[in-house]
Amino acid sequence: MGKVLIVVAVPLILFVFGLLLWKYPPKDVNSFYGFRTRRSSKTQKNWDCAQKRCAKALLLAACISIILNLLGYLFYNFAQPSFVFENLAYLSLIPLVVLIVSIFRINYTLPD
Repeated sequence: MGKVLIVVAVPLILFVFGLLLWKYPPKDVNSFYGFRTRRSSKTQKNWDCAQKRCAKALLLAACISIILNLLGYLFYNFAQPSFVFENLAYLSLIPLVVLIVSIFRINYTLPD
């Protein structure tokens, strides 16, 4: 059970932050909380749009990560334990790529 918790801890944290950002986005442009880039901070409209898109990207990355990690854990659970966690580390890169692509996409689709 402890291994399963390790496998889903980071994706669950991503999911919680995505859910919080979606349900309770920062109302005003600030330097503390939210998706902050020069472009997203230029106008209130950009700010609101960026918060919604970032929340969706976090939720997508979390869901992909949870599914891939659980499938990897279940599929390789009885094979070789060290092999499982090495592969799960690689699987964790997929949501990271999703987040990085989403950040660039969000930032570049916002108006100047």
